Amino acid sequence: MMQGAPEEIAEDPVLSKYVADAKSDADTLGVLLHGSRASGRARTDSDYDLIRVVTQEAYDARGERGELHQRSSLDDGSIADVLYQTPSRIATYVTTPGWYTATYLGARVAFDRTGEIGAMLARMRAEADRIAHENTATAYDAYLNSFVRSMKSARRGDSLGQRLHAAESALALIRTLFGLESTWPPYHDDLDPELPRLEQAQGWPPGFLAAALSRLCGDADASFQQDLEGRVERLMTSRGVAHEWGDDLEPLKALRFDVEGSVDPASAAGVARSVAERFYRALEEDDVPSVLELCADDVTVQYPAEGALAYGGAWRGRDGLARFLDVHDESEDILAFDVERLIDDGDTVMALGVFRGRAKPEGREWTTSFVHRLTIVGGRLQRWEAYFDTAAALVAHRRPPRGGR
Repeated sequence: MMQGAPEEIAEDPVLSKYVADAKSDADTLGVLLHGSRASGRARTDSDYDLIRVVTQEAYDARGERGELHQRSSLDDGSIADVLYQTPSRIATYVTTPGWYTATYLGARVAFDRTGEIGAMLARMRAEADRIAHENTATAYDAYLNSFVRSMKSARRGDSLGQRLHAAESALALIRTLFGLESTWPPYHDDLDPELPRLEQAQGWPPGFLAAALSRLCGDADASFQQDLEGRVERLMTSRGVAHEWGDDLEPLKALRFDVEGSVDPASAAGVARSVAERFYRALEEDDVPSVLELCADDVTVQYPAEGALAYGGAWRGRDGLARFLDVHDESEDILAFDVERLIDDGDTVMALGVFRGRAKPEGREWTTSFVHRLTIVGGRLQRWEAYFDTAAALVAHRRPPRGGR
């Protein structure tokens, strides 16, 4: 909530004159400034948006005359757009936040005869923020529901449905991200200056959220939505907010779209290939959370030379895969890891490529062609088997005898 400092009010002679007149009126209990002049985004011709808090008797009398909302000219010719309220009416907004809440939370207190109004707005802020946090999981579910519907629309070529559901997902995402920080969202036209705070608190790249929301409300690109959903899901999981969709999202997350946004005709049969592509992309970017997200809970990694290579053998489960990646990093620098070809056949994808590494701590470099056999079931990696020149690897990792070379 913004509180107007006395010096800020004094620096605006037009507002100061209005407040002085309000103070001389015994029926006026306070004045709130809201809108662009409160947020610092006013133009020279902007109205003064004001809420004048009056006694119940004065409010009732104005109601009978139809004068609860007035527009009048101020001394400099600007317009005062004044809504009349009472403390009791504002008090009802404390426990029932709605579309009007952001108005009061963004208001500056220009005059408060007894201090009651400022205290009431502070309670409104606390209650609205509490409710925003309480509703985070519900907002997250609404975001995922709109994501699912947008993906299904994209899959059947329904561009309008895809865009409308993506726009709905943007609204739910705003509530989700602000709720995660226990903050009631501002109006959309006040959103942009608030996003950097979310980005800093939640680890988003600077400027990402404004661009992402614009894209959801713009081209609604399906591949972008898939990437964004993955980022949101990882954030929510890290904050202890799990969704209840189980594995239902995985087939939609695994769909592939061409440059025009249409579903690849082979997508139904090529889900495994899509998962493989995303898997190798995550490995290349060292994005371990995304790697694990693409795997089944009971995934198995099978590498040759168990007992001879530190990372050889079977590694089971997501924890096992994470440990495998750690051990590989501890024992070898990856100088090149190029997947040159993918061959998919049902649930199986064969990856052919070239690997170049440097053994630690020996420092010897080695190169090999490799074949990976990936088994993908239900949009998740179930098994990863590797085949390569183990003799070359063992030579590079062989340690010299003590006292010798």
